[in-house]
Amino acid sequence: MALGLAALRVLLGGFFALTGAAKLSGQISAPASEQMKALFVQFAEVFPLKVFGYQPDPMGYQEAVGWLELLAGLLLVLGPPMLQEISNLLLTLLMMGKGVQLGWGNRGLWQRIMEDLAVPFTVASFPFFLEPGALPAVFYFPWPLD
Repeated sequence: MALGLAALRVLLGGFFALTGAAKLSGQISAPASEQMKALFVQFAEVFPLKVFGYQPDPMGYQEAVGWLELLAGLLLVLGPPMLQEISNLLLTLLMMGKGVQLGWGNRGLWQRIMEDLAVPFTVASFPFFLEPGALPAVFYFPWPLD
């Protein structure tokens, strides 16, 4: 079991590091780089903070996400266990944010509301998948989960 999880950690970390590097450099794949530029223009148009008057520059947004994916992917592969858990959480939140942004650009109001409700419930379920003792006592439930 431990070998399988280690292999999955290395594969996912390598995948995220590679996609982060692809976002930062157009030399890995030129057609994919053009598609990512167009995708980040769409992401900037449906950025959640746009309601408050902030709309990021698409290229700066792509660069920030690229660095986050690259560094979190490398930490997932090479980092100590605590940093691996932090990078796992960062990548999970990043992927949930991308899913919500894709949905905001393509779906109606009620589907967006349902997705907005799904994200907090997904994050709230995160402690169920951790080993006992991995979180401070404030995050534990008052009832046994057995």
